[in-house]
Amino acid sequence: MGRQLANVEDLVQGLLDSYEQLKRSLFDVGDAANALSQAVSSKRFWAYVRQLELSETTVRTAMWVSNKFPPAARVKGLSFAHHQVVAALPAKEQKKKLVEAKKTGLTPKQLRQRVITERGGTFESAPGLSGVHQRLVDQIRDRLRHLARAQRHEDLERLVVELKRALRK
Repeated sequence: MGRQLANVEDLVQGLLDSYEQLKRSLFDVGDAANALSQAVSSKRFWAYVRQLELSETTVRTAMWVSNKFPPAARVKGLSFAHHQVVAALPAKEQKKKLVEAKKTGLTPKQLRQRVITERGGTFESAPGLSGVHQRLVDQIRDRLRHLARAQRHEDLERLVVELKRALRK
């Protein structure tokens, strides 16, 4: 049983690492898409984007956030999602909120709630990637539940709940 648990823990860590890579890669998608959109016609650009099998909303959001935060303006150690939350704010507020989030360890969800509350509930963000993230969470949850049934490991069900909660933050 110990060896199976180690394998499951390795799988969970691999999933978490992949999820973190996905979040970081959205800046890469945005940067590349912004550069490509300047180099080719709109028609050719969207033809290339369709080859990526990403939704137009995902690409537009990645472009918008990457444009708002060129590489030099990104706060190291914070995710794409953190930057997305504050992208619609004035530039001075963006930096202030991101530095605050890093200093206090706010998750993107906590940062979003703080911004909404401070703005009286009127803050409007760009189209989100929540659908993409939710599908990923669902896939991870379903795979881990399958592993739990296959290995009959009681703690794995609790891990699924904890993982889902952590990925939603």
